[in-house]
Amino acid sequence: MYDRVVLDVDDALALVDAALAAASAEVELPVAVAVVDDMGDWVAFVRMDGTPMFHREYARRKAYTASLMRRDLHDFAEVRTRTNLSLADFGDPRFIGAAEGGIAIRDAAGNLLGGLGVSGATPEENELIARTAIAAALTPTAGGEA
Repeated sequence: MYDRVVLDVDDALALVDAALAAASAEVELPVAVAVVDDMGDWVAFVRMDGTPMFHREYARRKAYTASLMRRDLHDFAEVRTRTNLSLADFGDPRFIGAAEGGIAIRDAAGNLLGGLGVSGATPEENELIARTAIAAALTPTAGGEA
């Protein structure tokens, strides 16, 4: 029998709240925030008033890609560049390429719990919001391959 930590609804809602707080403090543009589990399934989603439709879906795809690729989007882009692979090579049309604001969520032992995606601000601001939310809401660490 396996015993593992999972990203539950309370964790996801804490991440969403922390991301909204960080966005309100850091940026003037409305953002969307998505949290998925380790299989890429939605756990929580929120968008600020006025967030364009594109950013709603993009936040979800950032979280999904970070979770399924088991790494932050920045690191995923580096791997694709180093290995000369296109997104099509991965066989999933929902994956996105180079983008900031998609973070793999890990527990203290480095096990993947899910992904967090933020979209709507600049790439750097999206990344800052996501990292700030994880630091504020969870004890697990974010990013990289375990």
